[in-house]
Amino acid sequence: MAPVALLKASGVHSFMSWDHDRLDTLLGHVSRLVEGGQLERAARRFDDFALGLEREMRLEEELLFPLFDARVGVTTGPTTALRQEHRLMARSVGRMRVALAEADPAGFHAAHDALMNVITYHDMKEERVIFAALDRALAPGERAELLARIARR
Repeated sequence: MAPVALLKASGVHSFMSWDHDRLDTLLGHVSRLVEGGQLERAARRFDDFALGLEREMRLEEELLFPLFDARVGVTTGPTTALRQEHRLMARSVGRMRVALAEADPAGFHAAHDALMNVITYHDMKEERVIFAALDRALAPGERAELLARIARR
């Protein structure tokens, strides 16, 4: 079942921005749990964040980035850099997962900081460039079909 935000979304930008905010909130909650010494709870909540981020990156790389590249007519450009940033983010997420499993708050925070150094500007570039351009480039019916495809994933 699609999240309510997707059903209410007017376009790619509105839904993906909502999802970025949702993931930021989850990660903030995990970080606060770690700071409070609640590492087991943090690890459970972290799984929600990690799965959500993995889903989002897969959607972007398999669906949104190729569509952007095709509509803009470039094969190397912003999506190449964003894909590389996804690899950096995935490494940080892996380090965070290990730190939680090893009950290592310092390791978690170091990996968290590395993730935040990438994700903050990464999300901004996606929202301002990729998602906004897709909304402009797609006819209303195409945009609705794309949102339907996102809902099925």
